[in-house]
Amino acid sequence: WLKVCSRIFTLGQGHMYCLLFQRPQGNKQVVSVAPVDSPQRRISGSTFCCEAQAASPGAAGKGLPLLSGTPCVLEADAALERTFGSGAYQLALFITVGLTLYSSTWAFSLLPVFTDIKLAADASLPNFTSTSLPIASTALFLGWLLGSAGVGPATERWGMKKIIFGGAVGLLLCSLATVALPSVTGDSIAALAVVRLFSGIFVTAGILTGVYVQDLVPARWRNRVMVALNVAYSMGAAVMSIACGTLTLGLDWRIESLLWCAVPTLAALVFGFPLARESVSFLAGKGRSKEASAVLADIAQKNGDEASAAGISIATPSKSSDAGASQGAPSLWSPVLLPRVLALATCFVACGLGYYGLSYSAGGLSSNIYTSSALLNLVDIVGYMVALSADVLGRKTVQSTAFLAGGICLLLGAVLQPGSMALQASAIAGRLFLDVCFTTIYVGVVEAFPAPTRSSAMGVCQLAARLGGLFAPFCGTLPASVSCPLFGALLVLSAGLTLSLPEKDGESA
Repeated sequence: WLKVCSRIFTLGQGHMYCLLFQRPQGNKQVVSVAPVDSPQRRISGSTFCCEAQAASPGAAGKGLPLLSGTPCVLEADAALERTFGSGAYQLALFITVGLTLYSSTWAFSLLPVFTDIKLAADASLPNFTSTSLPIASTALFLGWLLGSAGVGPATERWGMKKIIFGGAVGLLLCSLATVALPSVTGDSIAALAVVRLFSGIFVTAGILTGVYVQDLVPARWRNRVMVALNVAYSMGAAVMSIACGTLTLGLDWRIESLLWCAVPTLAALVFGFPLARESVSFLAGKGRSKEASAVLADIAQKNGDEASAAGISIATPSKSSDAGASQGAPSLWSPVLLPRVLALATCFVACGLGYYGLSYSAGGLSSNIYTSSALLNLVDIVGYMVALSADVLGRKTVQSTAFLAGGICLLLGAVLQPGSMALQASAIAGRLFLDVCFTTIYVGVVEAFPAPTRSSAMGVCQLAARLGGLFAPFCGTLPASVSCPLFGALLVLSAGLTLSLPEKDGESA
């Protein structure tokens, strides 16, 4: 594209269109246009519509009756698509924010599996034992639960950027406190639990990074961005597992904590924070159209296509349309939606407990906790790829089948020999199917609820997932013959509950 215009013109029977693209093709000009709602002069949706050919090279700019000086009003998604250009800004944001914060949250939730072994063996810390340390780990998931309850209202008030980087500062301070406090406080398990509690609260901001990065890319890239972040998450956790069992096995636990927790967070603050901008959708939703347009202009400039943002005004929701959209929307606790909330919340509990429970039970699956953990995290990558089959076979079919198959695999743990290859294989297979479900249940929240209730439904389900994870550290202290069947029973129950859900809102189960 050689030129980008932001003019509104009339075509045919007086219908209004926005000229989006213009490029030469031989002796003609090819233009791409999208229909505009006449009263609001707003492009409907986030996709660009028809292509039209002008009769001569100058016709697109001269022959069509342009309304001079009229700005083009775009929805946030359409504006991001138009200014995407080379995508250099979004790529830099993905690396400096996505990979450093979202994809490193595994360090805070999974590193205690390895460092607690060294803490329990540290003679200078007699109060840190294999029975007391799970209490501190549980505090981390309790903090995650509390953070999940508060992150939604906080984001609505202050925006994603402030919450995310405030959380990054908190994570960095918690990393330093984890290293210093055990010696300063006389190996107090309560002090360690408090630090991990706050780590869990701030980890919620790191998870929010996944939404933030998606919010600043065009809609067509979001699924791929999320898959890439999840793959990076799993690869990072696998690398950490292997390194803790080999390269850093002989190092002090304090060095490992700083390496895996403090360094990525510091990198996000140094390199990501100066680059980050507030979400365009958030600013538009708050009626701050000028700020949204300024952010969009900055993105376009960094993507090497500054002209693409010229003349754009970001659409903001009108009070009347918001009221009309919400009028008649069923309550989340209505007889129609309540069964869906309970069914999906149970699925989230099963996924949260099963996923993190297997991570904390890695030592009971084989004689080498590091190898077991690495294999569990590597199979996550395959699980995320398998979840893409839901686009073809249907979410409900794939989710119920995966829940049932994963449940059967984990129920076998009750009869398989502890520490055997068969037990490890059944746990890994169960984890793979669990990964599929942990992906599709998020799609289920969007598809099973009407738009006005989705945010509330997601909040309830997130709390349910964190509630399940709360018991993961204690499940890690149980024999695999007890913990694996427990996870499996919940997955089988979730398979049945999935069948009670509609494929999409408005359809029958």
